[in-house]
Amino acid sequence: MKEKINQLEILLNEIIEAIQLHLEIVQIDINEFDTNIFEAQKISPRPLEYYKEFRDYIIAEKNNQLFHESYIPKLKSLLSDMLSQLTITNLSESRFRSNPRKPYKEFIRLLEQGILNTESRIFGKFGNKEYSGHLTKDGYFLVNNIPIQFSSLRSAACLLLNKGISENWKVWYTYDENGIAQTLEYFRKKIN
Repeated sequence: MKEKINQLEILLNEIIEAIQLHLEIVQIDINEFDTNIFEAQKISPRPLEYYKEFRDYIIAEKNNQLFHESYIPKLKSLLSDMLSQLTITNLSESRFRSNPRKPYKEFIRLLEQGILNTESRIFGKFGNKEYSGHLTKDGYFLVNNIPIQFSSLRSAACLLLNKGISENWKVWYTYDENGIAQTLEYFRKKIN
């Protein structure tokens, strides 16, 4: 875990440096730069090619719409995913794995009564991400790509959102026999 955090810190520092450099470069006034080159040539004659390359670099950075339209959103998404993975790893290494609770009785009843099965895809959309999973034969809820057996819908939502939500049976869905997405509350009401 510490190694992952160190890698994230290194990556963040590289990103911060790249953003700071970009911001400093785009703030350079190209007309002022040209004037300064003329004055600098009088004091210290460097090859004009040196200044031309740097000038071209400034112009390229100023015209770099990809930086704002592509790179920044990609970086935000990457960092968000990394933070989620670190949170999941941290929690899976702590209380969720070391102190598993018994599965929720209603999960077991849904399975025993054939209302749902272990192949039933359960899904929920939180923010801009959709998560899906299924019940295990033991009555636990598994969310794809997370190595934790959740004993309740609430514990899964708490981990995914870093906060609790109310009415958990109404934010997770699965398909009924007609292929229509229904809340798990719909299926829970069928329990005898």
